[in-house]
Amino acid sequence: GKRTGRKNHHQLFTYYVSEIQMTIDTMRDIELYMKQFPYPEAKVAKHRHLQFHVEAFLNEFYILQERLLRFLKFIQRQHKRDPRLDSIKVACKALNDWVTESMRKGIEMRGSHVHKWRLSNNDIDRLVGISLYTKMPNKKIQKSFKTYYESEYRKIRKQWRKWVSDGTDQAQKLVDAYFDEVFKLIFDGNGKLLYPSRLKF
Repeated sequence: GKRTGRKNHHQLFTYYVSEIQMTIDTMRDIELYMKQFPYPEAKVAKHRHLQFHVEAFLNEFYILQERLLRFLKFIQRQHKRDPRLDSIKVACKALNDWVTESMRKGIEMRGSHVHKWRLSNNDIDRLVGISLYTKMPNKKIQKSFKTYYESEYRKIRKQWRKWVSDGTDQAQKLVDAYFDEVFKLIFDGNGKLLYPSRLKF
C-alpha cells in the first residue's frame, strides 16, 4: 500500500528493535563458536581463535550499547512537538544514564583492548608462551608441551566461555528491563503502538 508517516514510523521502530535483538543473538553465537575449533592447527592457533572470539564479544557488547542509546534518540526525534515530548525526554535521559552506567565496565574493557590492539591477559599470554615450546626441535619436549598446551587451553576456554555466557545473560536481562521501560513510552495499556501526534495517518 501507499507509504504513510505511520507506516514509515512502524518500519523504523521494527528495524531498531530487531537490530538490538540481532546483537544479543550474535553474542550467543560467539559462545557457540568458542566451543568448537574447526581449523587445522597449522593454519590457526587455538589461543588466537579464542582471543578473536573474546574480542568479537566485547565488540558486540559495544555495538549493543550504541544501538540501545540510538533507539532512545530515535524515539525523542519522532516525538518532536508531541504533547508527551517532555515526559519522553525525562524517561529517555534516565534510561540513557542507566544503560551507560550498567555497561560501563564492559565498554572500558573493550576500549582498552582496542587501544592496545589486542586483549592481552595472563591466560592468553600463558598459552602463547606454552605454544612456543611446542615448536622446539626436540620431539620429546614438543610432545609434552603439546599435551600441556591442550589441557591448559581447555581450562582457559571453559573459563572464557563461562565469562561470555554470563555476559550475554546479563546483557539479555538489561535489554529486557530496557524494553519494559521503553515500551511504556510507546505502547498503550492494551499493547497498541502509540504514534507520535504529528502522524495522523
